[in-house]
Amino acid sequence: MRFLVEEGVGLGVSLGLADLQHDVASVRLDSPGLADPEGLRQVVDENRILITCDQGYGNLVLQQGLPHAGIILLRMPGAGVGDKIAALIELLELYPHRLAGNFTVTTGRKIRIVEPAMPQPGASS
Repeated sequence: MRFLVEEGVGLGVSLGLADLQHDVASVRLDSPGLADPEGLRQVVDENRILITCDQGYGNLVLQQGLPHAGIILLRMPGAGVGDKIAALIELLELYPHRLAGNFTVTTGRKIRIVEPAMPQPGASS
Protein backbone atom coordinates (compact mmCIF):
# COMPACT_ATOMS: atom_id res chain seq x y z
CA MET A 1 0.00 0.00 0.00
CA ARG A 2 0.96 3.63 -0.40
CA PHE A 3 1.15 5.76 2.73
CA LEU A 4 2.02 9.29 3.77
CA VAL A 5 3.17 9.32 7.40
CA GLU A 6 2.67 12.63 9.17
CA GLU A 7 5.40 14.17 11.32
CA GLY A 8 3.77 13.48 14.69
CA VAL A 9 3.55 9.74 14.04
CA GLY A 10 7.31 9.32 14.16
CA LEU A 11 10.02 8.47 11.69
CA GLY A 12 10.29 4.93 13.07
CA VAL A 13 6.79 4.16 11.79
CA SER A 14 7.75 5.34 8.29
CA LEU A 15 10.86 3.19 8.33
CA GLY A 16 8.98 0.19 9.75
CA LEU A 17 6.32 0.32 7.04
CA ALA A 18 9.00 0.68 4.38
CA ASP A 19 10.74 -2.40 5.81
CA LEU A 20 7.43 -4.24 5.31
CA GLN A 21 7.63 -3.34 1.59
CA HIS A 22 5.05 -0.55 1.60
CA ASP A 23 5.48 2.60 -0.50
CA VAL A 24 5.95 5.22 2.22
CA ALA A 25 6.41 8.97 2.01
CA SER A 26 7.32 10.83 5.19
CA VAL A 27 6.28 14.39 5.94
CA ARG A 28 9.15 14.62 8.43
CA LEU A 29 11.71 13.78 5.73
CA ASP A 30 10.09 15.19 2.60
CA SER A 31 8.14 18.29 3.64
CA PRO A 32 8.44 19.22 7.34
CA GLY A 33 5.82 21.66 8.56
CA LEU A 34 3.31 20.67 5.86
CA ALA A 35 -0.10 22.14 6.75
CA ASP A 36 -3.04 19.74 7.10
CA PRO A 37 -4.96 20.91 3.99
CA GLU A 38 -1.80 20.55 1.88
CA GLY A 39 -1.26 17.07 3.32
CA LEU A 40 -4.77 16.12 2.21
CA ARG A 41 -4.08 17.45 -1.29
CA GLN A 42 -0.86 15.43 -1.41
CA VAL A 43 -2.55 12.15 -0.42
CA VAL A 44 -5.24 12.69 -3.05
CA ASP A 45 -2.70 13.63 -5.75
CA GLU A 46 -0.45 10.66 -4.92
CA ASN A 47 -3.26 8.23 -3.96
CA ARG A 48 -1.77 7.58 -0.52
CA ILE A 49 -3.40 6.76 2.79
CA LEU A 50 -2.48 9.33 5.43
CA ILE A 51 -1.29 8.01 8.79
CA THR A 52 -1.62 10.62 11.53
CA CYS A 53 -2.01 11.21 15.26
CA ASP A 54 -3.67 14.60 14.59
CA GLN A 55 -7.38 14.48 15.40
CA GLY A 56 -7.86 17.71 13.43
CA TYR A 57 -8.07 15.67 10.24
CA GLY A 58 -11.41 14.35 11.47
CA ASN A 59 -12.81 17.87 11.33
CA LEU A 60 -11.37 18.49 7.88
CA VAL A 61 -12.76 15.35 6.27
CA LEU A 62 -15.81 14.43 8.35
CA GLN A 63 -17.22 17.89 9.06
CA GLN A 64 -15.83 20.00 6.20
CA GLY A 65 -15.94 17.23 3.62
CA LEU A 66 -12.45 17.78 2.21
CA PRO A 67 -11.39 15.00 -0.15
CA HIS A 68 -8.85 12.38 0.89
CA ALA A 69 -7.61 8.98 -0.23
CA GLY A 70 -7.97 7.41 3.21
CA ILE A 71 -6.86 8.37 6.71
CA ILE A 72 -5.67 6.24 9.59
CA LEU A 73 -5.83 8.10 12.90
CA LEU A 74 -3.67 6.54 15.60
CA ARG A 75 -5.31 7.50 18.90
CA MET A 76 -2.48 6.02 20.92
CA PRO A 77 -1.00 8.71 23.18
CA GLY A 78 2.34 7.67 24.60
CA ALA A 79 2.59 4.58 22.38
CA GLY A 80 5.98 3.62 21.07
CA VAL A 81 6.93 2.82 17.51
CA GLY A 82 6.47 -0.92 18.02
CA ASP A 83 2.91 -0.49 19.29
CA LYS A 84 2.00 1.83 16.42
CA ILE A 85 3.41 -0.54 13.82
CA ALA A 86 1.60 -3.48 15.47
CA ALA A 87 -1.69 -1.55 15.28
CA LEU A 88 -1.07 -0.75 11.61
CA ILE A 89 -0.20 -4.36 10.79
CA GLU A 90 -3.45 -5.43 12.45
CA LEU A 91 -5.40 -2.96 10.30
CA LEU A 92 -3.65 -4.16 7.15
CA GLU A 93 -4.38 -7.80 7.99
CA LEU A 94 -8.01 -7.34 9.04
CA TYR A 95 -9.23 -4.57 6.71
CA PRO A 96 -6.89 -4.21 3.71
CA HIS A 97 -9.73 -3.34 1.32
CA ARG A 98 -11.51 -0.91 3.65
CA LEU A 99 -8.70 1.54 4.38
CA ALA A 100 -8.63 3.44 1.09
CA GLY A 101 -11.20 6.22 1.00
CA ASN A 102 -12.31 5.79 4.61
CA PHE A 103 -11.46 7.44 7.93
CA THR A 104 -10.10 4.73 10.23
CA VAL A 105 -9.40 5.20 13.92
CA THR A 106 -7.41 2.75 16.00
CA THR A 107 -6.49 2.86 19.66
CA GLY A 108 -4.44 -0.29 19.40
CA ARG A 109 -7.35 -2.14 21.03
CA LYS A 110 -10.38 -0.87 19.15
CA ILE A 111 -10.85 -0.08 15.48
CA ARG A 112 -13.54 2.12 13.96
CA ILE A 113 -13.93 2.70 10.23
CA VAL A 114 -16.03 5.65 9.09
CA GLU A 115 -17.11 5.51 5.47
CA PRO A 116 -17.86 8.73 3.60
CA ALA A 117 -21.42 9.94 3.90
CA MET A 118 -23.54 9.14 0.89
CA PRO A 119 -25.41 12.07 -0.69
CA GLN A 120 -29.06 12.17 0.28
CA PRO A 121 -31.55 11.33 -2.48
CA GLY A 122 -32.73 14.49 -4.18
CA ALA A 123 -29.84 16.56 -2.80
CA SER A 124 -28.41 18.97 -5.35
CA SER A 125 -24.68 19.12 -6.03
